[in-house]
Amino acid sequence: MLDRLSALTAIRTALRERASVLQANADVARDEATHEDSRAENKYDTRAIEAGYLAGAQAKRARDAAADAAWFEALPDAGPGGDAVRGPALVALEDDDGVVHHYFVAARAGGLRVDVGDTAVRVVTLDAPLGRALVGAEVDDDVEVDVGAERRSFVLLRID
Repeated sequence: MLDRLSALTAIRTALRERASVLQANADVARDEATHEDSRAENKYDTRAIEAGYLAGAQAKRARDAAADAAWFEALPDAGPGGDAVRGPALVALEDDDGVVHHYFVAARAGGLRVDVGDTAVRVVTLDAPLGRALVGAEVDDDVEVDVGAERRSFVLLRID
């Protein structure tokens, strides 16, 4: 059964894996940037500069991924309780077609999708239109959000 702890466990695992892969990529990029084969052979050779830019960007991605993982690790396993979305929470929304969607509203890692059993959970940040629409919403509230030129309506079924 999908609950906050199972969603958090899947999100934490995915973020740790992402951080590990990105750190490995950053290490490889740094090694390539500092390797003697990357040194410029003449004034027009920009391999070292390009490798340095790549290494810097990879390192930033790795730091951001580690920060996302640390943020989710620090979240309590149990929700804050209450009848409204006030902070990080797992929510279930039903669309107009009767399809139930699960989102974890959080401050970081927006767009991440994890599977918990047969259920997909997507992380949505408070900066996203759906995240903004959910703040303060209560169970059974209608939640409307503009997606491109389309307005979508949901009913908030559950907060965990």
